[in-house]
Amino acid sequence: MKIAIKDLKHDPKAIRKVKANNLDSLIASIKSQNMLHNLVVAKNGTGYVVIDGNRRLSALHNIHGKDSAELVECIEIDEPSEEVGLHANMMREGMHPLDEADVIHKLCAGGDDDFDSIAKRFGQTVKWVEQRSALSELSPTVAKAFRNMEMNFGIASLFTNVDKARQDEIMKTIGKSRIDYDEVKHAVFNTKLMKDQIIIPKSHRLYKEITWTGDLFSNRQYASDTDKAIALQEQYVSEKIEWNKKRYKDVILFKDTNIYESPQTIKNLTKEFNKDEYSMSDMTLTVHFFPLRGQFYVQQWVDKRDMNKKEIESIKNGETTELTLADMSNPQHEMVMDKYWHVHRRHLANMNDVDADINLALLCSAAFSYVSYTDITFKDKSVFKEDEEPTFYKKDIVDDNLKEYNDIIIDKMKDQVTQHNVFKTFRSMGTAFMIRYLWISNIASMGRESCIAFAQEQTNIKPEVDWFKADPNWIKKYKTSQLFMLCDKLKIHYTNLDKKNDLVTKIYEAFKKGLKFDPIKMLKDLK
Repeated sequence: MKIAIKDLKHDPKAIRKVKANNLDSLIASIKSQNMLHNLVVAKNGTGYVVIDGNRRLSALHNIHGKDSAELVECIEIDEPSEEVGLHANMMREGMHPLDEADVIHKLCAGGDDDFDSIAKRFGQTVKWVEQRSALSELSPTVAKAFRNMEMNFGIASLFTNVDKARQDEIMKTIGKSRIDYDEVKHAVFNTKLMKDQIIIPKSHRLYKEITWTGDLFSNRQYASDTDKAIALQEQYVSEKIEWNKKRYKDVILFKDTNIYESPQTIKNLTKEFNKDEYSMSDMTLTVHFFPLRGQFYVQQWVDKRDMNKKEIESIKNGETTELTLADMSNPQHEMVMDKYWHVHRRHLANMNDVDADINLALLCSAAFSYVSYTDITFKDKSVFKEDEEPTFYKKDIVDDNLKEYNDIIIDKMKDQVTQHNVFKTFRSMGTAFMIRYLWISNIASMGRESCIAFAQEQTNIKPEVDWFKADPNWIKKYKTSQLFMLCDKLKIHYTNLDKKNDLVTKIYEAFKKGLKFDPIKMLKDLK
């Protein structure tokens, strides 16, 4: 049927609440080709309301005027239906998700349809219907921002995981700043206990009391009742603590706080002890628990005062294992070897007039095999794809590991860093510079053992007797019995009541006054 434009009215409940784009192109299309799709209308008093085609009606108003008697083809339906509008709009230009959500919500609220039947009617998945239903529960503040394109679909979907009050709190916190995905994600989920963060084992009875809710827009799952889930976790931790109190000297709980934020609590505790020498009843157990982070771990400690007493008693009773000053702990040994490495590295770097042959021999040995002093690597780099490589093609060896003097080279090139300029610049620096560059690069590429071995085998390095400076950090890694032994050798006055820190200080002061020793020689040359 044909109806005059003046008798057609926009549907005040139009599905497409977001203003559609490209009205100019639609006007041009109608002027050129007329309307390709009829308007869907319903009787409304003396006129008609447009159910489907409100954008086309706006275009007609622009072309002919709202009071025009121009007739247009229409299809009349008996009852206005938002569902008809939804079907029609979904078949053409994409609707805003909130417009879809409004219709789905109303259909569900009517009680005549479930998610499955609605999905079949619209040719969508049940998940799609569930998602649109969830979007209909966005607070007016969030929905407005979504419609105004202040946030994208991904951000809007995050808000569906909290109630409207919390949604508005988050929006208020964000203020007028740019709405960031990660910021909203953190605000939404930081108060939820995620399924992958639960510390209770799945086989435990308490785990079975937790129910889970899934994020409709992702694979995230979180506890339906956060408070209950946290309470169950706390119960689990409490049971663990009570069980361990029967086994350990003491158990200390750190909840929602880092242990190092409470230095007074652990000031007398140490993790550096031989576990073979202590039973659980001698140890303190710290329990670290962050309910919403999914963090739960324990650490074993020994009271340093107990360690000193035990060592002193062992010394008095003659029960100590005969330790020497050469019996260093692993941390001590690593500190010594790193310092020893530094001495040899410095010795090599200070060498002048290095023969070019030694550089070439180092580079060739690195290119030949993996058994080399240097860690410089040579990569086979083909200009062809694997399946396109000619049978006659031989790969070139490319060295991309020169790491020193780059500032000199780049300065010379004045920011014109190209293959040609790098090559030209090195050529311009002369042979002596390039030999020195290779030498420093080779040294820098040597690991600890390789550097020490190379320096000792290829040079006449003899480290000074005072190459190693004993600092408090190194001294205190000795056992108390060894510190007593060191005091005896250095003729330092002490008493059995001296604490370990007191001994460390006395020994360090003696070293500061000129004591020289070589730990590599197992301290046999103490002077």
